[in-house]
Amino acid sequence: MEAAEISDSEAESEVLADFSPDWPTVASEIAMLALGILGLLLVLSGLGFWTVHPPGESELCQIDVLGLQNASVVRQRSDIAACHGLYNVVFAAL
Repeated sequence: MEAAEISDSEAESEVLADFSPDWPTVASEIAMLALGILGLLLVLSGLGFWTVHPPGESELCQIDVLGLQNASVVRQRSDIAACHGLYNVVFAAL
């Protein structure tokens, strides 16, 4: 009886070994799925940037819009210059 049990357990372990996952293949499939999702997000964000209509630089970079009414003149000038620079970098890429 023990020989029959041993052969059954060996056969069962062989069957389980046949159905065990190939871990490098699983890892590559997960990596491809992640890259596919990131590629889709890149395309969707590109479409979003293509359809956006940003405000004009003169409308955006103002003391009132940026909330700099109570800031010092030096702070206002530096923040306005930063706003112009950021606008040029971000929206010039579109």
